[in-house]
Amino acid sequence: MEIPPFEDNIQLHSYILEHNESNIDLISLRLFSNEACNEQRLIKIDSFNLTSKKWNNDMENYDNFGNFYGCVLPFVPEYLYGLFYFKNFEDRPKSNLNLKSLIFDFYDEILKRLHDYEDIEYDGVLYELVERMGKIANFTPFYQSKNSIRQDIVRRNFYFEKAFLFKPMEYSITLHSKTLYYETLVSYLSQTELYSNYEKTFFPFDHITWVLLGLTFLITFLVIFIVNKLSRKIQDIIYGVKVNTPFYNVIGIIFGMSQNHLPGRSFPRFILMCFIIFCLVFRTCYQSKMFEFISIDMRVPPPQSIDDIIERGYSIYAMSRLEFNIFHPEYSDDKNVIIENNGAETILTILCANNPGLKGYFIMSNYYLEIIESHCNKKFKLFATNEHFFTLSMSNVIMFNLLSKAIDDFMPTGIIQYQVNRGIYLSNPHFQAEVEDTKRIFSLKDLEYGFVMYLGACAVCITCFIFEFLWNICKRWKRNLFGNFAFLISLRQRRNVFYN
Repeated sequence: MEIPPFEDNIQLHSYILEHNESNIDLISLRLFSNEACNEQRLIKIDSFNLTSKKWNNDMENYDNFGNFYGCVLPFVPEYLYGLFYFKNFEDRPKSNLNLKSLIFDFYDEILKRLHDYEDIEYDGVLYELVERMGKIANFTPFYQSKNSIRQDIVRRNFYFEKAFLFKPMEYSITLHSKTLYYETLVSYLSQTELYSNYEKTFFPFDHITWVLLGLTFLITFLVIFIVNKLSRKIQDIIYGVKVNTPFYNVIGIIFGMSQNHLPGRSFPRFILMCFIIFCLVFRTCYQSKMFEFISIDMRVPPPQSIDDIIERGYSIYAMSRLEFNIFHPEYSDDKNVIIENNGAETILTILCANNPGLKGYFIMSNYYLEIIESHCNKKFKLFATNEHFFTLSMSNVIMFNLLSKAIDDFMPTGIIQYQVNRGIYLSNPHFQAEVEDTKRIFSLKDLEYGFVMYLGACAVCITCFIFEFLWNICKRWKRNLFGNFAFLISLRQRRNVFYN
C-alpha cells in the first residue's frame, strides 16, 4: 500500500492510518464511550500488513464498537439523488429551488424557499443504511450542514489528489464537532465497444425464442420428409395435387412467398393457414426490430463488477492508491490497475482526450468530477457496478465493515441498486435520454401467443383428422352393414319365391 509521503499519521475523517515499519494500523475515534455522551477515545480497529497486503481482520473491541449508548451522532451528507435527498421534494412543483447542484446545507435562505420544511423526509442509500445502523449500533442520527468556517478550512486543507486526506487542523475540528464529514466517490466507465452487424442479426429475439423457432421448423421439415416416404395418394391429400416441392413451399412461407397449390382436404388447409399466420407474426416482429437495430449504434452491456472489469481488459484509474487499496486490496497488484503519483492529472488528461477506443474505469471524488467536466466541457455518464455503493466514501467503507450485520441485512433489500440507478437517472439528464431510448428485444413472453396459436391449430387439425378418419370408417362400416342386411333380405325374398 502506498502511503503519501508528507506525513506518517493520516487522518481519514474520523479515522487515522498510523504508518509503522511493517503494518498500517487503522485507528478510529470512539465518539462516545459512556452513556453521558461526552467522552472520546481512540481505539485500534485493524492492521494492514505491508508484506501480504491484506487486512488482518483481528479487530479489537469489535463487539463493543457498535454500541454508541443512544447518543446523537451527527452526519453531514451531500445532497445527491440516490445517495441522500429530500423524499418529498419532488412533490413541490411551486418551488424553484434546484438542489441537484447544491451541497445539502440547511441554511435559512434554503429553508425559506421550501414549503412546509418541517415535514421534510429524507431518502436514499445513505439515509436507509444510516437509519439501520442506528438501530444496530444504538445511536441517533442527526443530519446537519457544514458551517462556513468548516467549509473554508476544508477548501484550504483538502488534497484532491489524495482523496479524503485532511491535515491535523481538520482532525481537531472533527474531534470538537463530532461530525463525520466525507466527500463521495463516483466512478466513470468509458463507452463499451459496438456490436457488429453480424451480431445484430440475432438480436430481435432472445435465445429461447430462437431455439423454439428452430425446433418448430425442424419438426416441420421432419414431417415433410416422413410424408415423402408415403404413397402418392397420401401426399396429394396432405400437400395438394401436383405439389412436387413441399420443402420449397415451406421455405417460401417462411420468407413470405405466395402459394399456388393448396391441399385438397380441409384439415391440411387449416394447418397451412395457421403456419402462414405463425410465420407472418414472427417475420414482421423480426423485420421491425431489425430495422431499429441497424439504424442505431448498439453497445455491449457494461461490466457489473470489478472482477468483470478486469477480465474484460479495462484499465482502472484512481486518484491515489490509498483509497483504492482500502476499497479493493485484492486488486492492488493487478497489472490493469494504473495509479500514478499524479493520478488526478492523468485522469483529467485521459478523459479530455476523446479517445474512442479507450477502455478505462475511473474512480474519483464527486468534486473532482465537476472540475473535469468543466475543464473538458462535456458531461460524463456515471457508472454503478455491484460494488459501487462501497466506494462512496472512505469513512463509510470502514464503518460498513465494522457494522457488517447492517450490511448483511441491507443488501438483500435491493435498495442499493435501486437508489444508485435512480440517482444516476435523476441527476444526469443526458443519461435519462439514453435510458428512455433503450431498445428492447422480443422475448419468449412477448411471442408466446404465436407458439400457443400454432400448437393449438395443430392440435385442432389432428383432432379433426382423427374425427374424419373415424367418421369414414363408421360410414364404411354402416354401408357394409346395411348392404349385408339388404343382401340378406333380398336372399330371403328369393328363397320365399323359390319355395312358393
